[in-house]
Amino acid sequence: MGIEQWAVTGGSWGSCVAVAYAEAHAARCLGLLLVSTWLCRAKDTDWWFQGVRTVFPEVWEQFASCVPANKRPNLLASYCDAILHGTDTEKANQMARQLYLYEEAFMRFEAPMAPPPEDNAIRYGRIFAHYASNGFFLKDAQLLEDAMAIADLPVEMVTGRYDMCTTPDNAFDLKEKLPNAVLTIVPGAGHNPMETALARACIGAAERLYKSINSKFGSVSYG
Repeated sequence: MGIEQWAVTGGSWGSCVAVAYAEAHAARCLGLLLVSTWLCRAKDTDWWFQGVRTVFPEVWEQFASCVPANKRPNLLASYCDAILHGTDTEKANQMARQLYLYEEAFMRFEAPMAPPPEDNAIRYGRIFAHYASNGFFLKDAQLLEDAMAIADLPVEMVTGRYDMCTTPDNAFDLKEKLPNAVLTIVPGAGHNPMETALARACIGAAERLYKSINSKFGSVSYG
């Protein structure tokens, strides 16, 4: 496409991809805007499958009820095996759908006006299971270990104080590796960037990043 350098942005899983890309191709990056940062460490995945019960016990119990009691200490393996390797297609689709609905149930700070759309629920669940079963194709803590590669780039991070999907310690731990980065933890916000408080913070972060890039690299233009 003829693009030599660009600012890279991503939210949630996209933030993980953005950081991984920037660390591998730092010379191509003008800066980073990361929303609801997720580092995909083993502890982060364990929170997603097991730890959510701390705050959403009824949601987790519904999620875990699809798995025999003796296998619930490792819901990741149980779900991934059933979805990806199970011989019962109907059961596999049911669990892929449940994986999608589980995340939808705890990713918002503000209660949604309507149930989540399910058009792509099964597809989502299968893709998520594929990545999760492969450790998201990253070494544990890889993004933190390689953070030195982007230490000189302008970086803005925005995360909700009550993000139960990609908890704020993800962004905080990355910020500790990037002393020049700006981290905004938004009160009254969860995971969904379309919610008012998080959306406003993202706009402010984007404006600051643009100014930082201009200051560091000279005048750049949108588009």
